[in-house]
Amino acid sequence: MLAPQPPLRRAPVDYQAFHYADTATQALQQLDDTYAAWLADVKSLDESAPAGRGAGEGLFTDYPVAALVLYLNHKALAPRSPAS
Repeated sequence: MLAPQPPLRRAPVDYQAFHYADTATQALQQLDDTYAAWLADVKSLDESAPAGRGAGEGLFTDYPVAALVLYLNHKALAPRSPAS
C-alpha cells in the first residue's frame, strides 16, 4: 500500500493559463515564489514513499520520491549542449 502524500500547494501550470511577468523584476519574483513553493512541497514529502502519484512519474512510479526529486533537480540544473 502506498503511503499517502500531502497534496501539492500549487495547481499545475500550463503555457496558456500562466500569467507571464511584464518586467524582469516581476519575473524574478515569480521564480522566487515558485521555487519557494516547490521547495516547501519537496520538504513535505515522505522521502522513502513510492513516487507513484500518477502517470506523470513514468519510470519513477516504483522508486522512492527522493529519486524522482533528485532526477528533476539534475534535469533542471544540468548544462545543456549548444544547438547544432
